[in-house]
Amino acid sequence: MRLNWLPGKVRIGVFLKINYFLFPFLYPLVICLILLEAYMYSGFLAKNIFIPLKLILFLFVIAGVLVNSIEAKIPSLRKRKFSQISYRGLFWINLIILLVSLLAVSIFIAIDDAHFDGYVYTHLFHLQPRVLRAIPLMGIFILVFNLLGPNLGLIKKRLKSINFVFIIILVLLLSENLIMLLPKMFYRTAFVISHLNFTYDQKMEAKWGDFYNYMVFVRENTPEDAIIMYPPQKYPWMNVGNGGLIRYFLYPRHIVQNYSNEYAQIEGSADYVMIAWGGWSCEAERCHGWPKIKVPAEWMLYKKKNSIEIENKFEDTVYNPDDNINHEAWGLIKIKKE
Repeated sequence: MRLNWLPGKVRIGVFLKINYFLFPFLYPLVICLILLEAYMYSGFLAKNIFIPLKLILFLFVIAGVLVNSIEAKIPSLRKRKFSQISYRGLFWINLIILLVSLLAVSIFIAIDDAHFDGYVYTHLFHLQPRVLRAIPLMGIFILVFNLLGPNLGLIKKRLKSINFVFIIILVLLLSENLIMLLPKMFYRTAFVISHLNFTYDQKMEAKWGDFYNYMVFVRENTPEDAIIMYPPQKYPWMNVGNGGLIRYFLYPRHIVQNYSNEYAQIEGSADYVMIAWGGWSCEAERCHGWPKIKVPAEWMLYKKKNSIEIENKFEDTVYNPDDNINHEAWGLIKIKKE
């Protein structure tokens, strides 16, 4: 519908009314987009529809602010049958979704914290808690606007418009961090109190799961002056490909990496290469397993699952990524130099 012939104020008024009537339908749409991104991978929406999730949430907040603005200007809107049915229904549906999603996200974050980041995504429900937290954030936003109602107009009059928008953004950011931090705080405090007799290794394994065992395995089977090549930091190697993270466990050993190409040749200075299946889901077919190329080896060690012990050792051989033994394998290669 073209509105160019209307005066500016009338065009704005029409836009505000359209926004007012569409807003209740935006809520389920945005929730579906959040669930889609949480199920697929972070950045899925930006890659496929060219709109990042954070921008979608920001536009949703702006739409909510505009709904309140038109209600303040036209109080009779609240008395219309459409408003009473749709916005009252939105309030109660949102309240239920807020409580359920807040509980679910808190449980998922606690589970991730008990195992490792990405555990819920890779081993349980194929959902990312960091993305799902956007749902209770939306719920908090709608709940606050519903409870304050007409008083928001008075608040906006006492505050400059820029300050009001800044406060909204600040509250949402604070809520986002609290949703992530509070479950972790409660879980970690409870864990510390109930496991006071745990050793350092037991605490680290409880926090990092078998990833910590693998780091100990690599550390115990390489000298301190070793140069170790590790996979790029991309799915499915988000943990083991994180140089800052694994350096903490392997120092003073030197680590090298090709940052983007998992099919790159082995770095010439490297003495050792990790065998890393990967702990995250990924979009590409047959993306798990690294290295992706054959590597001549003085020896190869394979780690037992949930242990730091050696399960298999092969000497004077060639690592082949297509061998069945490398399915879900974690280990270490001592490179055979020519």
